[in-house]
Amino acid sequence: MTMSLPELNAQRTFFDSDQVLGRLVATAPQGAERFVFFAERIWPELLKLRPTLQKMYCLENGRPAEEPVRMTGVTMLQFMERLPDRQAAEACMWDGRWKLARPE
Repeated sequence: MTMSLPELNAQRTFFDSDQVLGRLVATAPQGAERFVFFAERIWPELLKLRPTLQKMYCLENGRPAEEPVRMTGVTMLQFMERLPDRQAAEACMWDGRWKLARPE
């Protein structure tokens, strides 16, 4: 059974990464180049895969719906950085480079 996902919310806020960190690659933090690459090249491709990812979503898993594109991106970044689950969750919240990788 497929699940109808909510619309992808792309609304910007003052706390978005490009507002806080700036979108200038020249001033990006050391080691952030691959995160900028992810935002510019990988993220748009993941968005194109949203209909396919939606088909794999289970409606009755007892958990609130989470955006499958975002979850796929986080999983890719986690693999890229070789982080366990807990450290990846912390990186999503606190590492500015991870915020650069998700340009929503």
